[in-house]
Amino acid sequence: MRLYAQTPARRNRQVLGDLIALVLMAAAVKFALVVREAIMLLVEPGRKVESSGDNLATELDNAGDAASDVPLVGDLLKKPLQSAADASTGFADPDSRPRTRSVRSPL
Repeated sequence: MRLYAQTPARRNRQVLGDLIALVLMAAAVKFALVVREAIMLLVEPGRKVESSGDNLATELDNAGDAASDVPLVGDLLKKPLQSAADASTGFADPDSRPRTRSVRSPL
């Protein structure tokens, strides 16, 4: 079984077509890698925000625990700090918040 035609003109066209297909596949792979790198650059700020939100939640939780040791008003001081810690946990983890979906009319 032969891969290409026996006549030189037809064989040259077939080889040229194969080379063009190979170049197009290589270009598509290169493009995909460039797009992947761009996406990875865009992900980093989100990771930093998530980490900051986690740290903020931890520190607010620690402050609430420390405030609860204050005589007479410790529980009153702890509640707002716990609420803020819970809010910052939701800020750090966007998947835990309910999603709203806007619906656009096709008209």
